[in-house]
Amino acid sequence: MRLGAELFRRGARDAAVAEWRGALRLDPENLTIRKQVWMAEHPERFHPAIDFAWQQEQLARERAAEVAAGVCGPDGCPPPRRVRRLTNGGVERA
Repeated sequence: MRLGAELFRRGARDAAVAEWRGALRLDPENLTIRKQVWMAEHPERFHPAIDFAWQQEQLARERAAEVAAGVCGPDGCPPPRRVRRLTNGGVERA
């Protein structure tokens, strides 16, 4: 999330969106990450006023696509995978 925010701040919108989409694959239920992507890709939906109806429709479209792709089931997505940092600098994914 932080790397995406920093990339976006520096004007690297596409790299920021790619970073956030990677985070979203790990935690598809995270609306904060999802809204960062939307804000970067659809700024007109956030300024001068937030279009809440569009957000609900967009969420429904994305959830339907995730169910169709097998990312999530009709009852929701699996919990995010835990990542444990190892003392040798590596990571272990649970």
